[in-house]
Amino acid sequence: MKGCKIKFIRNAFGLIKEVIHFFSSSAKKNFVLKKTLNSSLHSLCETRWVEKHDCILQFFSGLDSIIDALNEISDWDDISTASKASCLSKSVTTSEFLLTLNIVFEMFIITSPIAKLLQSKSQDKLSATTLIKSVISVLKKKRLNTDLESRLAEASLSVYDLDVVLPNIIEKKDIFNDKTKIENKILNVVNQFGDVVSNYLNISHDIFEKRITVELTLWHEYWLNEKQLPVTHIDALKRCNYDCFPEINILLNILVTLPATTASAERNFSSLRRIKTWMRTRISEDRLNGLALLHAHRDITINSEDVIDVFAKSNRRLDFVI
Repeated sequence: MKGCKIKFIRNAFGLIKEVIHFFSSSAKKNFVLKKTLNSSLHSLCETRWVEKHDCILQFFSGLDSIIDALNEISDWDDISTASKASCLSKSVTTSEFLLTLNIVFEMFIITSPIAKLLQSKSQDKLSATTLIKSVISVLKKKRLNTDLESRLAEASLSVYDLDVVLPNIIEKKDIFNDKTKIENKILNVVNQFGDVVSNYLNISHDIFEKRITVELTLWHEYWLNEKQLPVTHIDALKRCNYDCFPEINILLNILVTLPATTASAERNFSSLRRIKTWMRTRISEDRLNGLALLHAHRDITINSEDVIDVFAKSNRRLDFVI
């Protein structure tokens, strides 16, 4: 969270990174963690939101096992390792970190589904916009119904089974003394984000010339006489006659094929980096395209006999000289 200006959120993510690096830097320490957590900690990736979500969810659910592993390592004879483990154990059991982790966990639970769906291959712009608006609405309701007292109550932290001494609620509220300023910034960002999302689907008024306006009027009157209306824009495209409504058919085609995110393009770039390595610098364009298609469309079965027949029909590249 480099872009986060709230120091408690920033410090919490920094502490999580330190704990993950502490266990991943040594196989011996990672073995102790696996005994309590039964798995290694996921890395806190800065670029992939799905991996960041998985990391926070795992850290939140396995915090008690992580603390047990740190306490066990703090009893080692190695002074530097034991002292580092003791410091990390005390840091992750502070009320400040637990409160911040609780809030971040709740926010990531809300945004995790949208992060996964926006990276899917069959996501369209309209569905993505509806999903984004729903998440924004939930986040707005969360901010209006903030209940800091319940978060600071011992019952909300009893799942960790930790003897955490909670500070006075009034003193804890003073930490967020710039709440009004933060709320204004968040609301401004949400409003700007909402305007951007809305503008994606708004067609410019310059496009609506006389022909399109008349066609839209006919399209509206056409569906007034129909009992079964299309549920999605894909159904509308299937039931749109190109001869009667050519402009609307073109607009629906654009709307159907308009990508919601650049996840597919990024996956293709990652595939090219894996395919065209330094050992294949002189690979031809046809072979590169073939390997990329094989990598992307793994669901298509390939008949080895057909491949052999193709090579058998081609000319031999060896010239025998007698």
